[in-house]
Amino acid sequence: MYTDVIEEFYWVALPLTTQNSLSQYQPEWQCWEPDVEWVRQPPQDAITAPDFFCFYQPGMTFEQFVREFAEWFSQKRPAAMMIGIRADESYNRFVAIASLNKQRFADDKPWTTAAPGGHSWYIYPIYDWKVADIWT
Repeated sequence: MYTDVIEEFYWVALPLTTQNSLSQYQPEWQCWEPDVEWVRQPPQDAITAPDFFCFYQPGMTFEQFVREFAEWFSQKRPAAMMIGIRADESYNRFVAIASLNKQRFADDKPWTTAAPGGHSWYIYPIYDWKVADIWT
């Protein structure tokens, strides 16, 4: 998939913990949690085996997974982690794009953010996704 522009592509559908601002009874939830009925199934070519990544821990957060994935993938070499987000769903996601205080790859690339390890970058080329863009 996308071999003309992407050397390696990982579509991850592992159980990851994330905040749930829609419920005071369940402040966190896990996407793709086992034994829970989901409206949609993971894409057929998605990574769903928990042992695929040596760093994966059950219950880890999405943010922790992204950091660990960047370290694992880059192997301390320069690398770009392309991440698709729906910025209109979360203030934190919006700030990942709009903040003037973050370290960017370049001043004219507001959709880039330096990863914590210092040798890779989070690239958000699509940050205005809607649910319909992904699932329909």
